[in-house]
Amino acid sequence: MRRFYLILLIIIICYLFLRLCSLLTIPFFIDEADYIYFSKIILAHPDQGLFSLYEGVKPMFMWMMIPFLAVSHGHDLIFGRMVPLLTGLATMMGAYLLSIELFKKREIGILSMIVFLLSPYAQIYNVLAVIEGTVAMFIIFSLYFAIKLFKKPNFTHAYTFGILTALGILTKRHAFFSLYLLPFTLLFFDFTRPFYKRLLKLVLLILFALSLVVSLQLILHLSVYFERIAWFEGGPIYTKRAWLELPLGLKLTVFTTNITTIFKILINFLTIPYILLLAFSCTLLKKNWKQITVLFAYFIIPLLTLAIFGRGAGARWIYPMIPPLIPIIAFSLYELQIKLRKTFSKKYIYLFFLVYPAFYIFMILVSPLHSPLSQAEKDQYFTCPKELADVDFNYLHVVSKDQKVVIGTVNDLGFKNYLAIKLDSKKNIRVIGYFPKEGEVPKELEKYSAKTKTYFATYLENSIKLTSSVPIQLITEKKSPYKNCTYRLYKIGNT
Repeated sequence: MRRFYLILLIIIICYLFLRLCSLLTIPFFIDEADYIYFSKIILAHPDQGLFSLYEGVKPMFMWMMIPFLAVSHGHDLIFGRMVPLLTGLATMMGAYLLSIELFKKREIGILSMIVFLLSPYAQIYNVLAVIEGTVAMFIIFSLYFAIKLFKKPNFTHAYTFGILTALGILTKRHAFFSLYLLPFTLLFFDFTRPFYKRLLKLVLLILFALSLVVSLQLILHLSVYFERIAWFEGGPIYTKRAWLELPLGLKLTVFTTNITTIFKILINFLTIPYILLLAFSCTLLKKNWKQITVLFAYFIIPLLTLAIFGRGAGARWIYPMIPPLIPIIAFSLYELQIKLRKTFSKKYIYLFFLVYPAFYIFMILVSPLHSPLSQAEKDQYFTCPKELADVDFNYLHVVSKDQKVVIGTVNDLGFKNYLAIKLDSKKNIRVIGYFPKEGEVPKELEKYSAKTKTYFATYLENSIKLTSSVPIQLITEKKSPYKNCTYRLYKIGNT
């Protein structure tokens, strides 16, 4: 028992070490700026608890960040990333519990933790302050308690399943699959003995859990912006009407394009060793078909839904579908070493399948631009960092010391909220986002320049020349060494 707890402690320490390294090295991502900004608004104005719905974003993730941002003392990115860091740790523990519940072997549970620890996918999404890592945690625990509920129907399991599913849905729509896929867990209900009373009890408990889900979702109706959720979460997915109106040929094109993109993402992020173990699990269906079927269903059905109805497929949207695969990978690895133990030592088999994911994570930490990450992921997270603007923050604090300063920027790609987060400690600075014509200073900003010091910050992937009807002066220009994106700060007017 002591040895088990020691192994558990070592894995947790390794998790914290690996994820903290990425937490400190991955640049400020686009959506992180938005979510942290929403959280800070709610923190400053508690009556605006549903403020994120203005942009169509469900509030649970923002609520979870608030306690950390309350003590951030200006280190908003680091403290905001504490939520995915901790929910990632919880997801790893959820994979352990789910593996024990399904396969009844502690070693498989430990292997699940190690597989998750050495998952390049998790290495990224356990540190980015985005929603997907948190909703993945709710999904895996909802699955765990759904199985517990069907195996042993009682109030505690129903209540916990209902609350976790409701909180997941308050985070993002992915968690609805915890309800849609519930019939699969009926495989774990015991039909071999008189079951009518237990089945009736189960139905009543499920209805109770559903009532909890519905009740908590009513919180969102308190906001006048409730309908914006459909706009934000429906963005990557065709509406029913739009999809039905698509010609058959275009539907097939959508599917083939999405499935090709999904395949590339899975190959890159899951890695070949883990995919081989998933393939090997198909040979284990004879004795463990219930467990493998349910876990695969929680992966395949959401994935096919995205492939059929998605306007596109992104790695972030796929990540919440991955955790149910972790117990399958661990179980396959355990069974494979049993089959091969007469030929190869257990430790060599484990190393064979784990060394490449470990190398992948090592490269993400020490040299992400030379890592096996796809070029799309490198461009998204590393090559065009928002931190290019940091060079001007001290300058802006100085010029705003004794007077009001207005900073305009393009209200896109999270850059406006990034500036707002970084500069909001100075009450004399006001950051305003615009959607101007390309290459033009917003007219409103030109009017501000007649009254107070005014600046315009741009963050572009090209070299568009800026024009204005008032004098402009380039203060700073800083280019990314990895990609054609440039940060510029202009002084507008002569004030």
